[in-house]
Amino acid sequence: MRLNLLSKIVSLILFTGITFFSVAQTDDMNDIGLASELFRKKIPGMEALIDSTCKNSPILLSQQANIDINELRLKISKTAWIKNINIESSYQYGMFGNILLNPDAEDPLANSVLSTNKQTRYSTGVSLKLPISEIFSRKHEIRIGQEMVDQTRYEKEKISEELRKLVIIQYNDLLLKHKILLISNNNLQSQNLQLNMTEKEFTNNKVDIVELARIREMQSKSEIEFETAKSEFNTSFQLLQEITGVKFNP
Repeated sequence: MRLNLLSKIVSLILFTGITFFSVAQTDDMNDIGLASELFRKKIPGMEALIDSTCKNSPILLSQQANIDINELRLKISKTAWIKNINIESSYQYGMFGNILLNPDAEDPLANSVLSTNKQTRYSTGVSLKLPISEIFSRKHEIRIGQEMVDQTRYEKEKISEELRKLVIIQYNDLLLKHKILLISNNNLQSQNLQLNMTEKEFTNNKVDIVELARIREMQSKSEIEFETAKSEFNTSFQLLQEITGVKFNP
């Protein structure tokens, strides 16, 4: 009878302890979830970070400069034929002879009069000299110029896509590192509490030195895990700011 009663008491204690541990663990996870969600709301959204990255990225700014250069080269290629147009002008001042003809006479030349006087004369002309080789190569040069413009645009789109992926990965990595930091902090607090209780019990001779050493080792591991998680969180936090060019303080 005593054995059955003792067995029931032990079972009740174990059940109560397991239930309490489960409830405490659930509360801790809920707190971690709330803290993680609060942190996510305090930092800029992922799309805003992506837009800032694409706007401020030195790589994209350099690539846009290449696009502008190639577009200017294309314009020059399209108007290169203008260099073959020559405008010529001359200026002369001196004694010039003039022949005056009589249009009413039967023979105008017979009644013509030659006279000389000082005059100023100007002459202007336009000429076009287009090499045959340039006629055949012009179309290909323009096509090459257009291909270069398209190529630099495609490269910019590719870089933009890679930057988007990088921000997405780093953003989610930061949220993960923050959650791991919260979990490791909870574990460390629990281990510190357990160590304090074990040290008091050791002082009262309720636990031996072996148990105290085991708890201390567990506490040391939890502290190392916490410091590692904190370092990884800080690294991820700084990397996201560096990539996006946005400084935020959650």
